[in-house]
Amino acid sequence: MRTLPYLFLMMVFAATALQAQSATIPASFAGTWNGTYQGDGAGSFVLTLADDGSSVRVKQNDGNFYTVPLTVSFERDALTAEGVIPGSASQVSLEGTLSDDGLSGHWSTQDSSGSAAQGTWVAQPTP
Repeated sequence: MRTLPYLFLMMVFAATALQAQSATIPASFAGTWNGTYQGDGAGSFVLTLADDGSSVRVKQNDGNFYTVPLTVSFERDALTAEGVIPGSASQVSLEGTLSDDGLSGHWSTQDSSGSAAQGTWVAQPTP
C-alpha cells in the first residue's frame, strides 16, 4: 500500500504556494515542529503552525517531500488539523495534544475510493 504513506506525506508542506485559513495560533503551538509518524505508513514530517498559513511537509521513503496546507483549530492543549493533498481528493487529518514532551497524537488519510490509513505521530519544537 505505497499510496497510504504518500497520502500522509502530501499533507505536509507547500504552504507558501498553497496557504489554508487557520484559527489564531496559540503561542504554545506556534512555530515549526519536527516529527515522525508510524502506523499504516512511517516516516518524518515538519509541521508549521503560523497565523499566515499552517502546513505539514512530509518526507517519503524515496526522499521526496509533499506539502499539505492545513486548516487548524485549537481547544486548550489540543489541536485538530485537516487538509486536502494537492492534486488529489485525498483528505488528511491530524489530532494532537500538547504536553511537556511536545506534541503527539493520531493521523489519518482517506482517498476518494474510501481507502484509509491511520497511525500515531510525535513532534518536538524546532529550536
